[in-house]
Amino acid sequence: MSGSVKVRLTKHGIPGEYEISDILRKCCLQLTDPISKAIQQSVGSFDPDFQERLRNNVVVAGGGSRLKGIDVAIEPRKIS
Repeated sequence: MSGSVKVRLTKHGIPGEYEISDILRKCCLQLTDPISKAIQQSVGSFDPDFQERLRNNVVVAGGGSRLKGIDVAIEPRKIS
């Protein structure tokens, strides 16, 4: 995720703008471990001769795939 994410919220009845980039980044990155583990588990269940090819052809789909940078975040974890 790049850039700054700001939201307008009310705190104690007073509207204000809050920067939530770090919180949002941490929440999104919490998804990378389960996704990476699922990829490793799935790829590991195949014949070792095909595992390298499978790791290089992973397609992230579904709601989580819409998170900007999720592919980059799981890349180093899926090969270990």
